[in-house]
Amino acid sequence: MDKAALRSDMKKRLQNVSTDEHLVRADCITNKVVGMKEWQQAQTVSITISRAFEVSTKALIEASWAQGKRVCAPKCVNPSQRTMQFFEITSWDDLENVYLDLYEPKATCRLLSRNEIDLIIVPGLVFSPSGQRIGFGGGYYDRYLADYHGMTLALAYAFQVMEDIPAEPFDVNVQCLVTDEQIYTVEAQ
Repeated sequence: MDKAALRSDMKKRLQNVSTDEHLVRADCITNKVVGMKEWQQAQTVSITISRAFEVSTKALIEASWAQGKRVCAPKCVNPSQRTMQFFEITSWDDLENVYLDLYEPKATCRLLSRNEIDLIIVPGLVFSPSGQRIGFGGGYYDRYLADYHGMTLALAYAFQVMEDIPAEPFDVNVQCLVTDEQIYTVEAQ
């Protein structure tokens, strides 16, 4: 199956998960992440603002603030080149709905450089145990992560993990994948 078909199938599957199941699974994932040494050592974390069908990142963001971590979120800065940058958010009021129920930091938020971010939580739809990921198709994260040297991890439900997924030479793997059933740690690329 190609990436487009896998994306489409997984979106449908995620959209069919009940709200209660999303909450239970996301809570399990959040508890695993906050218990990890990589999380505990990170002073600045980047977290996307999840949409309704994705693993919720709300509790992780709130845990970050409660633990005194700096939180940043991605903002598309050049759609034609599919590039993004990360901006610090200190409250939910720092976000705005830009399109397709996607929330990004407001333009007034502080820009952070790559070397200020200790941990990036990378979104995606399908993952392999070896850290490969199929994202949403824009390539924004692959471009950004090509020059990033910190820790990367992804959040997924166990059913989003497949042994073998198609990959391109420009795809950047994550170093860790946390699901509701287990944690996969991968060697750095």
